[in-house]
Amino acid sequence: MRSLYVGILLAMVGTLSLSLVVFLAISNQIERMTVYRTFERTDELQLEEARKALDRGGPAAVSAYMEQANRIFGGFHYLLDSAGVDVVSGQSRSSLIPGAGAVEGRDRRGGKLVISRRTGDGAYWFIAVSPTQPRRWVFLPYYLLVIGATGVLCWGAAVWVVSPIRNLTAAVERFGRGELTARWQTRRRDEIGSLARAFNDTADRLQRLLTSERRLLADISHELRSPLARLKFAVRLARTCPDQGLALDRIERDVDRIASMVSELVEITRAEGDPEASKFEIVNLEQVIDDPADADGPSEGFRAGAA
Repeated sequence: MRSLYVGILLAMVGTLSLSLVVFLAISNQIERMTVYRTFERTDELQLEEARKALDRGGPAAVSAYMEQANRIFGGFHYLLDSAGVDVVSGQSRSSLIPGAGAVEGRDRRGGKLVISRRTGDGAYWFIAVSPTQPRRWVFLPYYLLVIGATGVLCWGAAVWVVSPIRNLTAAVERFGRGELTARWQTRRRDEIGSLARAFNDTADRLQRLLTSERRLLADISHELRSPLARLKFAVRLARTCPDQGLALDRIERDVDRIASMVSELVEITRAEGDPEASKFEIVNLEQVIDDPADADGPSEGFRAGAA
């Protein structure tokens, strides 16, 4: 992947998506363990009340109870016998009964939620039908809001991580093109801030070294002009001078002077530009003075004078 922006964004979106899936799975499981059990007890209570109404007043009492349930809970409620026949209207509603062996059900049929529960003796079924059509896109605005907020947060996190790296890269490129003063200042205290400070320290050391080398070249070119001119003149003089030994001695002195000058310039530049050469160490001066005296003992002259 060529863009760190996209990589971080995809990683965060993938992590959030996985977290959302896990959250929904846990939420559904909790809903089945708590909310569904409450619904199941309510269905069981309604079944018992409908059975009691049938025993007390027959189909008329069941009809009154079902109308009251329709008004309170919404939808349609029925009490069916074991064959699926409505005890109030006598119509067959066997299509609402679950398959063989089931004692309860909660599923969708024809776009409607059908809740069913059978009595313990298998004689009757209590059926609740919700006519409300499932609206799949009712939560779409909320989904879009969550997706938009998540995208903005992920993009902000990616920018917060990647933008400093790009700025640091630009500073490194400027330094590599010869802009020795290129630095990237930041107040961050994280790993990116540590990387920026490490680059700034390295750039400072390299700038000192390069500046010292340039100064060395300038000093050498300036300081060697006069000795080289004298050396050139001494060579010409040696060719015509009858005392060549004297001329060669003069040439040797100029060569030695040039060599000494170059050595001094190198040492000065190294001390100025090399960070390792500028490190100091605390030394006990009394110990430095006393150690040679204790090791060598008093001098002969001192002993003779004392005698």
